[in-house]
Amino acid sequence: MTPSASPFTLTTSTAATLRFAAGGTGALALSVALAAAGIVFATLVYRRTEPELAGVRRAALTSLRALALFLLVAMLAEPVLQQQKQVHVAPGVLVLTDDSGSMGIEGEGGMTRAQQARALRDQALTRLRGRGEGARLWAGEGSTRLHASVPLSEAVPPSTSTSSEGTDLPALLISAAQHHLEDNLAAILLLTDGVTTAARSPSLQGIHVPVYAVAVGDSIGPADLRLDRVRYPPLVYRGETLQVDAEVVADGIAAGSTTAVLRGERGPVDSVRVQWPQGGGRFPITFRVRADSLGMRSWTLRVEPAPGEHLQQNNAAQVGVEVRKERLRLVLLEERPSWNFHFLARRTARDRRFKLTGVYRAEDGWRVAGTDSSWTVPTSPRQARRVDTWIAGSLTDLATLCAEGSAVPAAIEGGAGLLVLLGEAPPGSSVDLSALPRNARDLLPLGLGAGAGWVQGRYRVRVTPTGRGHPVMLLPPELGALDERLNELPPLWQVLHGATLTADTDELLRAQAEATSTPLLVVRKRGQGTVAAWLGAPLWSWSFWRLGETQTEDVFEALLGNLLYFLAEGGDRTRLRLVLPRPVFATGEDVMLHGLALDPRLQPDDVSDVWLEWLAGEVAPGDTTAQPTGRAPMQIDPHNPGGRTIALPALPPGRYALRLAMEEKSGRVTAPWSRLEIDPYSVEFRHPQVDRASLTRIAQMTGGRTLRPDELDRWARELPLHARDSVLTGRIDLWDSLWLLLPLLGSLAVEWALRKRWGLV
Repeated sequence: MTPSASPFTLTTSTAATLRFAAGGTGALALSVALAAAGIVFATLVYRRTEPELAGVRRAALTSLRALALFLLVAMLAEPVLQQQKQVHVAPGVLVLTDDSGSMGIEGEGGMTRAQQARALRDQALTRLRGRGEGARLWAGEGSTRLHASVPLSEAVPPSTSTSSEGTDLPALLISAAQHHLEDNLAAILLLTDGVTTAARSPSLQGIHVPVYAVAVGDSIGPADLRLDRVRYPPLVYRGETLQVDAEVVADGIAAGSTTAVLRGERGPVDSVRVQWPQGGGRFPITFRVRADSLGMRSWTLRVEPAPGEHLQQNNAAQVGVEVRKERLRLVLLEERPSWNFHFLARRTARDRRFKLTGVYRAEDGWRVAGTDSSWTVPTSPRQARRVDTWIAGSLTDLATLCAEGSAVPAAIEGGAGLLVLLGEAPPGSSVDLSALPRNARDLLPLGLGAGAGWVQGRYRVRVTPTGRGHPVMLLPPELGALDERLNELPPLWQVLHGATLTADTDELLRAQAEATSTPLLVVRKRGQGTVAAWLGAPLWSWSFWRLGETQTEDVFEALLGNLLYFLAEGGDRTRLRLVLPRPVFATGEDVMLHGLALDPRLQPDDVSDVWLEWLAGEVAPGDTTAQPTGRAPMQIDPHNPGGRTIALPALPPGRYALRLAMEEKSGRVTAPWSRLEIDPYSVEFRHPQVDRASLTRIAQMTGGRTLRPDELDRWARELPLHARDSVLTGRIDLWDSLWLLLPLLGSLAVEWALRKRWGLV
């Protein structure tokens, strides 16, 4: 391969070397010996022929046969022609301009930031070209990657419109450096307002070119009134009050006032008057609206424009939530209140999906914790219908739940969940199930042998093969990999040994000590419902008794929340699941989606292709006829078995339906449609001020620095520009080309034709 020359590249020397790739010196000697043997063989073959050949004919055929054998041996030796060219590479400078949407903001002088950047770009290129040192100059543009890079020897390209939504300056610089990897860049001059909308932390690994950054735009920013820090829960329940919090920010606007309005699908819902003094500031606002209709609900939050406001693309934001029918009801029954109830109450108080009720024995019967209300035991059908998951604090409490006349067993068979905590006992004590009612023993997903009992130790927890990919074991992406986080958990100090699992039971977690192991969390399907058993010491005893003092409690809380939800929802396991962080995103905002794929045996599927599909508009619940208009492959998530992840492609504002589809040998599997809304409120205008601090960090990380516009001339005059001597190499694989194959085929063909003509065939 010979590199193409350019006006800025001077070739000083060129050399070519023939080498043999197969086997080194020994193989080369063997090849020479084989070639010599081939010549001898060809000579012997044509010494005696029928009919006999004259000297000229014999010599011709012998030469052709020897040539063919020589070429064949030469191909087997794998000859390679290596070329080296030493070149003198002139230095280069790339002037990179940010073309994102925020560059369209006007400054005090009436010029947009993009216009200011283009003027500075032309000024810098003119000064650099005026040095007359033969440096190569490029003009480039981009926001998240390099869109175009044109040499100055050609016409400077017209700038694209400043409409790119989303800015990632580190990614832009990495893209530019890779594009000019062989161009001996002495510097990259970055002209931008410094606003980066990417959610991830900046990383500039792989950039070995100093970046000099110029902050473009007025220091005070435009006169702007905007909404910021809009916060609301993504999920509420029917009848609850949805609270929407936000801040109205006034920048560079004289004293004044505005009205913030929350508008629903049928018109305004509420409004708040906001006043600010000279110089502006931040002013919190709160709206409360009752969620009455089920499904996805959306509202628009908007502030009226202010006099003299230059920027109005950030005056409105969408609020989208899912309204569900009701919260899942949990009932914990214990003979007396224990730390289990305190722990679960603390856990469920932070999870709006659940509503926990504690029931304990009092002198005059069973009571609801924290109230004077009584609870009927045995549980009546009316009480049982209002509970989604039952929690028995011990085997004794399970016997109470399943006592004669209780409606709990039938409720579980009909779809409710049951979590059995086996309680605790002194080490070495045995556990007997014979005292349990028959229906309670039938519900349990385990049996206990004669030697079953509690054993103390230091037990680490491991996920079983069955547990991998199970909904209970799926941690939120921000918590990291499950195996790593389980290793960080404090050891359990007491577990139940001697348990035998029923045939239809899934073991999700296992407790392991130095020489022993035993099931810890098991789950089974019972009719339409689901039953789980926890075979460790009480929930709170996982060294979390000093609540909030560990950094691993969030992992156990996440698993416990998954378990309670799995039981309350009937234990359904879908093969494809799409996780949306929230239903509304701003235009240009990073949207990282996570999914889960299971095979027909409901085990993690890391083999099949999984696609994200979407269409513009809304799809009615349960609609299976809607066809997607776009699709993109999802990547395997290394942190979660069966997990998939994808960065959502940039979509214009509007409402979309998303779903997962999986291609496997037996056919195609699809998930139900989920709704996503892209808000016209652009992240490009969320913080319209110039971010000089970010530019300074980027420049310093690459060995450059920030410049003021009035420093450009001096920088262009004093920038070190050094040429680089480089050796370019190339190779031609002669053995894998037509250079040897065509002569070999030609010699064989001519030999065969002559043999036929002279009567030897």
